[in-house]
Amino acid sequence: QSLSGATLRLETVHRLLAQDQQEVREHVRDIQRLLVAEQRDLRFFVRELRPALVIPAEPGESLATRLQELRERIQRQWGLHVDVCLQRLGAELPESLAYDMYHMAHEALINVARHARASTVRVELGVQDEQVHLSVVDNGRGFPFHGHYDLPTLMKMNLGPRTLRERTASLGGSLVIDSNASGVHLEITVPLTQLGA
Repeated sequence: QSLSGATLRLETVHRLLAQDQQEVREHVRDIQRLLVAEQRDLRFFVRELRPALVIPAEPGESLATRLQELRERIQRQWGLHVDVCLQRLGAELPESLAYDMYHMAHEALINVARHARASTVRVELGVQDEQVHLSVVDNGRGFPFHGHYDLPTLMKMNLGPRTLRERTASLGGSLVIDSNASGVHLEITVPLTQLGA
Protein backbone atom coordinates (compact mmCIF):
# COMPACT_ATOMS: atom_id res chain seq x y z
CA GLN A 1 0.00 0.00 0.00
CA SER A 2 2.83 2.40 0.80
CA LEU A 3 4.40 1.75 -2.59
CA SER A 4 1.06 2.37 -4.31
CA GLY A 5 0.65 5.62 -2.39
CA ALA A 6 4.15 6.75 -3.33
CA THR A 7 3.42 6.03 -6.98
CA LEU A 8 0.22 8.11 -6.88
CA ARG A 9 2.00 10.99 -5.17
CA LEU A 10 4.73 10.94 -7.80
CA GLU A 11 2.09 11.08 -10.53
CA THR A 12 0.72 14.22 -8.86
CA VAL A 13 4.20 15.75 -8.65
CA HIS A 14 4.72 14.95 -12.32
CA ARG A 15 1.55 16.85 -13.25
CA LEU A 16 2.68 19.84 -11.19
CA LEU A 17 6.00 19.93 -13.04
CA ALA A 18 4.33 20.70 -16.35
CA GLN A 19 6.73 23.59 -16.96
CA ASP A 20 9.92 23.24 -18.96
CA GLN A 21 11.81 21.08 -16.44
CA GLN A 22 12.53 18.07 -18.62
CA GLU A 23 15.37 16.65 -16.54
CA VAL A 24 13.32 16.78 -13.34
CA ARG A 25 10.42 15.05 -15.06
CA GLU A 26 12.74 12.28 -16.27
CA HIS A 27 13.96 11.68 -12.72
CA VAL A 28 10.38 11.47 -11.51
CA ARG A 29 9.50 8.98 -14.27
CA ASP A 30 12.50 6.85 -13.29
CA ILE A 31 11.29 6.75 -9.69
CA GLN A 32 7.83 5.76 -10.86
CA ARG A 33 9.24 2.90 -12.95
CA LEU A 34 11.37 1.78 -10.01
CA LEU A 35 8.38 1.71 -7.67
CA VAL A 36 6.28 -0.24 -10.16
CA ALA A 37 9.07 -2.80 -10.48
CA GLU A 38 9.38 -3.05 -6.69
CA GLN A 39 5.65 -3.64 -6.38
CA ARG A 40 5.93 -6.48 -8.89
CA ASP A 41 8.85 -8.03 -7.00
CA LEU A 42 6.89 -7.86 -3.75
CA ARG A 43 4.02 -9.76 -5.36
CA PHE A 44 6.43 -12.51 -6.33
CA PHE A 45 7.84 -12.65 -2.79
CA VAL A 46 4.32 -12.97 -1.41
CA ARG A 47 3.70 -15.89 -3.77
CA GLU A 48 6.78 -17.61 -2.41
CA LEU A 49 5.87 -17.02 1.24
CA ARG A 50 2.22 -17.99 0.77
CA PRO A 51 2.04 -20.42 -2.16
CA ALA A 52 -1.63 -21.21 -1.50
CA LEU A 53 -2.60 -17.61 -2.09
CA VAL A 54 -3.75 -16.99 -5.64
CA ILE A 55 -2.43 -13.72 -7.04
CA PRO A 56 -3.27 -13.12 -10.68
CA ALA A 57 -0.35 -12.49 -13.00
CA GLU A 58 -0.10 -9.07 -14.56
CA PRO A 59 -0.36 -8.65 -18.32
CA GLY A 60 3.03 -8.95 -19.99
CA GLU A 61 4.60 -10.46 -16.89
CA SER A 62 6.68 -12.99 -18.81
CA LEU A 63 10.18 -13.99 -17.74
CA ALA A 64 11.69 -12.24 -20.75
CA THR A 65 9.79 -9.02 -19.95
CA ARG A 66 10.83 -9.08 -16.30
CA LEU A 67 14.49 -9.69 -17.14
CA GLN A 68 14.54 -6.80 -19.61
CA GLU A 69 12.94 -4.55 -16.97
CA LEU A 70 15.56 -5.71 -14.46
CA ARG A 71 18.33 -4.95 -16.96
CA GLU A 72 17.04 -1.41 -17.50
CA ARG A 73 16.58 -0.81 -13.79
CA ILE A 74 20.12 -1.91 -12.88
CA GLN A 75 21.63 0.15 -15.70
CA ARG A 76 19.76 3.26 -14.51
CA GLN A 77 20.36 2.68 -10.82
CA TRP A 78 23.95 1.45 -10.81
CA GLY A 79 25.43 2.62 -14.12
CA LEU A 80 26.36 -0.99 -14.91
CA HIS A 81 26.11 -2.08 -18.55
CA VAL A 82 23.96 -5.24 -18.66
CA ASP A 83 23.57 -7.55 -21.66
CA VAL A 84 20.73 -10.08 -21.54
CA CYS A 85 20.66 -12.99 -24.00
CA LEU A 86 17.62 -15.29 -23.92
CA GLN A 87 17.49 -18.53 -25.90
CA ARG A 88 14.57 -20.91 -26.37
CA LEU A 89 12.52 -19.48 -23.53
CA GLY A 90 8.85 -20.13 -24.04
CA ALA A 91 5.86 -22.08 -22.85
CA GLU A 92 8.06 -25.08 -21.97
CA LEU A 93 9.32 -23.26 -18.86
CA PRO A 94 6.90 -23.82 -15.94
CA GLU A 95 5.78 -20.67 -14.14
CA SER A 96 7.27 -21.72 -10.81
CA LEU A 97 10.64 -22.43 -12.44
CA ALA A 98 10.52 -19.14 -14.37
CA TYR A 99 9.98 -17.44 -11.01
CA ASP A 100 13.04 -19.19 -9.52
CA MET A 101 15.24 -18.38 -12.52
CA TYR A 102 14.24 -14.71 -12.41
CA HIS A 103 15.15 -14.42 -8.75
CA MET A 104 18.48 -16.18 -9.23
CA ALA A 105 19.33 -13.80 -12.09
CA HIS A 106 18.17 -10.89 -9.91
CA GLU A 107 20.34 -12.02 -7.00
CA ALA A 108 23.40 -12.50 -9.21
CA LEU A 109 23.03 -9.10 -10.89
CA ILE A 110 22.51 -7.25 -7.62
CA ASN A 111 25.64 -8.91 -6.20
CA VAL A 112 27.64 -7.76 -9.24
CA ALA A 113 26.25 -4.21 -8.98
CA ARG A 114 26.97 -3.90 -5.28
CA HIS A 115 30.26 -5.71 -4.84
CA ALA A 116 32.11 -6.53 -8.07
CA ARG A 117 33.18 -3.04 -9.20
CA ALA A 118 32.39 -4.24 -12.71
CA SER A 119 31.56 -2.08 -15.72
CA THR A 120 29.76 -4.78 -17.71
CA VAL A 121 27.88 -8.00 -17.00
CA ARG A 122 26.31 -10.51 -19.39
CA VAL A 123 23.35 -12.73 -18.50
CA GLU A 124 22.48 -15.73 -20.65
CA LEU A 125 19.40 -17.83 -19.97
CA GLY A 126 18.16 -20.71 -22.07
CA VAL A 127 16.79 -24.23 -22.26
CA GLN A 128 18.75 -27.13 -23.71
CA ASP A 129 18.53 -30.91 -23.25
CA GLU A 130 15.73 -30.69 -20.67
CA GLN A 131 17.78 -28.31 -18.53
CA VAL A 132 17.65 -24.59 -17.86
CA HIS A 133 21.01 -22.83 -17.99
CA LEU A 134 21.75 -19.46 -16.38
CA SER A 135 25.13 -17.85 -16.93
CA VAL A 136 26.26 -14.54 -15.40
CA VAL A 137 29.68 -13.19 -16.39
CA ASP A 138 31.16 -9.88 -15.18
CA ASN A 139 34.46 -8.04 -15.60
CA GLY A 140 34.82 -7.04 -11.96
CA ARG A 141 37.36 -7.90 -9.26
CA GLY A 142 36.05 -11.38 -8.48
CA PHE A 143 34.94 -12.88 -5.20
CA PRO A 144 37.29 -12.73 -2.18
CA PHE A 145 38.06 -16.37 -3.11
CA HIS A 146 39.61 -17.21 -6.48
CA GLY A 147 39.46 -20.48 -8.41
CA HIS A 148 36.93 -23.03 -9.68
CA TYR A 149 34.22 -24.13 -7.22
CA ASP A 150 31.19 -26.40 -7.62
CA LEU A 151 28.07 -26.43 -5.43
CA PRO A 152 29.17 -29.12 -2.93
CA THR A 153 32.45 -27.26 -2.34
CA LEU A 154 30.70 -23.90 -2.02
CA MET A 155 28.25 -25.38 0.51
CA LYS A 156 30.98 -27.13 2.50
CA MET A 157 33.20 -24.03 2.66
CA ASN A 158 30.28 -21.59 3.00
CA LEU A 159 31.44 -19.59 -0.02
CA GLY A 160 29.49 -17.57 -2.57
CA PRO A 161 25.98 -16.10 -2.37
CA ARG A 162 24.00 -18.14 0.14
CA THR A 163 20.62 -17.54 -1.50
CA LEU A 164 21.89 -18.79 -4.86
CA ARG A 165 23.43 -21.88 -3.28
CA GLU A 166 20.26 -22.77 -1.39
CA ARG A 167 17.84 -22.11 -4.24
CA THR A 168 19.97 -24.10 -6.69
CA ALA A 169 20.21 -27.02 -4.28
CA SER A 170 16.45 -26.96 -3.63
CA LEU A 171 15.86 -27.29 -7.40
CA GLY A 172 18.23 -30.24 -7.72
CA GLY A 173 20.58 -28.17 -9.84
CA SER A 174 24.28 -27.44 -10.10
CA LEU A 175 26.20 -24.23 -9.46
CA VAL A 176 29.74 -23.52 -10.63
CA ILE A 177 31.70 -20.35 -9.88
CA ASP A 178 34.95 -19.39 -11.57
CA SER A 179 36.41 -16.36 -9.82
CA ASN A 180 39.59 -14.41 -10.49
CA ALA A 181 40.89 -10.86 -10.39
CA SER A 182 39.39 -10.19 -13.85
CA GLY A 183 35.82 -11.14 -12.94
CA VAL A 184 33.43 -13.97 -12.22
CA HIS A 185 31.71 -16.59 -14.36
CA LEU A 186 28.72 -18.03 -12.52
CA GLU A 187 26.88 -20.96 -14.10
CA ILE A 188 23.64 -22.47 -12.80
CA THR A 189 21.92 -25.49 -14.34
CA VAL A 190 18.60 -26.89 -13.13
CA PRO A 191 16.40 -29.66 -14.55
CA LEU A 192 13.44 -28.44 -16.56
CA THR A 193 11.10 -30.95 -14.89
CA GLN A 194 10.98 -30.50 -11.14
CA LEU A 195 10.32 -33.32 -8.73
CA GLY A 196 6.69 -33.33 -7.63
CA ALA A 197 5.69 -31.04 -10.50
